[in-house]
This record gives sequence, structure tokens and C-alpha cells, in this order.
Amino acid sequence: MDSSRKPEKSNPRKGANPLSQLFFLWVIPLFWKGTRKGLNTDDLTQCLEKDESESLGDELEREWEREVERASRRKRKPRLRNAMYRMFVPHFIVDGIECLAFILIRCILPLVLAQLLIQFQKPIVSENAVQNISNDSINDHSPNQFNTSVIERNIRSANNYLHLIQTRSIQSFYSKRIC
Repeated sequence: MDSSRKPEKSNPRKGANPLSQLFFLWVIPLFWKGTRKGLNTDDLTQCLEKDESESLGDELEREWEREVERASRRKRKPRLRNAMYRMFVPHFIVDGIECLAFILIRCILPLVLAQLLIQFQKPIVSENAVQNISNDSINDHSPNQFNTSVIERNIRSANNYLHLIQTRSIQSFYSKRIC
């Protein structure tokens, strides 16, 4: 639908290995170029396929049609919330498991390090010291990777809403114009 010029460069995240994605190393060349010469519209890259509004909007529209069918069978009003929920719940489950794993690792790591210190030192570390180390790790903020995936998911859902509204508006405009 959009007639503007699309970026020609491929997205650097598309070919990045998992380690590069985890530590955001794929962004470093772009940052380096931005600090040296500045960035402009020629430096824009293509969207990842999972972030394209057309595919996301089409998927949301399919879920919406299913929701309308379910609502008509149950004799209730269709809810966009239900369509969005069915569309994104698998991603939210994966993000939740990932967050739980990060939290468990961050809680267990200080205890493991304390045990290593106990093994290699003569004086015995009291249990309060181990508890304080554990409490400090719990109070730390959650990892950036989890926060980034939640932000990406929110952007995709907003993109879905906008695409659905745009396609429905255009369809209703043309249907009224023909009649």
C-alpha cells in the first residue's frame, strides 16, 4: 500500500548469530558509522519479516475473522483483545520462560560463587553473607534482552492495530464509493 521508497540494505540482525543477538553486537557497526559520519535515510535497513506490518496485519485479520465466527456461535460481541491474545500468547509464554530462566540464573549465580569462595578460603563465610549476596542479586533489574523482547512485542501489536484499521478504512471507503 505504501508507495514510498523502501530501504535496500538487508537488516544486520537477520544474519547475526545468537551470541551477537544476545549481546547486541550486530548494532556496533551502525553505532560506529553514526559516531563517525552521522546517519541518514540511506542507512535505514529493511524490516525483519516478523516485523512487517503487512504480514502481522494479515495474521491479525485472520485471528479477527476467527474471533467473529466464535462470537457469532456463542452469541456475543467479538473482542479484539481475544484475537490479539490468541495471536501473541505463544510469544508471551516463551518470553515468560526466558525471564524465569534469567531470574533463576541471577539468583543461583551468587550462591555458586559464594560456595567457590568458601572452598578456596580458610575462613568460613557466615550464612548471612551468602544471604546478603543472594538478596542483592534479586534486587537487580531484569536483563536487557527480556526487556527488549517485550518492547518489540508491544511495537508489533501496535503495528497490527494500525494495519487492521488502515485496511478496514480503505475497504469501507471503496465499498461506499462503489455503491
